[in-house]
Amino acid sequence: QQTVMEIFIDGITKNTEVIFQEEKNATDILEWRGLDFDDDDTLVEIDWSFEFYLHGTVDLKWLPATCERVYLIKNHLTGSLDLTELPEVLEVLYVYDNAFSGEIDLGHLPEDLLDLDVSGNELCGTLNLDRLPSSLNLLYLGNNRFTGTLNLTNLPSDILYLSVSRNRLHGALDLTQLPGRMMDLFLYENNFCGETDFSQLPASIRKLDIHDTDLEGEIHVDVSQVIKVKGSKVKPILKSPYKTLPVPKSTE
Repeated sequence: QQTVMEIFIDGITKNTEVIFQEEKNATDILEWRGLDFDDDDTLVEIDWSFEFYLHGTVDLKWLPATCERVYLIKNHLTGSLDLTELPEVLEVLYVYDNAFSGEIDLGHLPEDLLDLDVSGNELCGTLNLDRLPSSLNLLYLGNNRFTGTLNLTNLPSDILYLSVSRNRLHGALDLTQLPGRMMDLFLYENNFCGETDFSQLPASIRKLDIHDTDLEGEIHVDVSQVIKVKGSKVKPILKSPYKTLPVPKSTE
């Protein structure tokens, strides 16, 4: 795993001294900052986030096969993001707020992946959400440059949180077959359009944000839900035990 990690960081061109702990100039990965090992000194986590300010590229296919969690948040990492050869045991991958670019393939993710957050990059191309791993709980794809239409009828049954906000997606949306446990769905600031059936949203939904889209229709809102529709053509209707009332304009 020493050799693999050295290859993994080979494309990082700036601030590697933060990893090596400059005062130590550590060469053994057991002394590298941001790595977590199990009792057998097997690498299970990489967390190079926030204050690392790493510049350069990383090739995720060189992640050690034992790595379960990877956090590369708020760096200055560039280049492509190959998600097709990740470690089979990987459960969490957070690479948001970098400058990764190009298309991504979501059809060959590890079977046990729980969380994937690639938001806040410069990723592009279309999104195919039909072959996500059944284990997936969280998928954040927002604030990129994705285009095309979006099919939300074949999502994993365990997914709880999904964001595709702030992209360039368009077309109609079918929201009648969302997973029964979904809690948060963020679709805002896209070009989604057309009459939309909101009558079969999961009872578990607590946050739905469709502001600044061209979606149309009526949505019945429970007082415990946060539903944002401003800038769309959707009319929220407040559920009441006595009668159904339109939501006051000030709360839309």
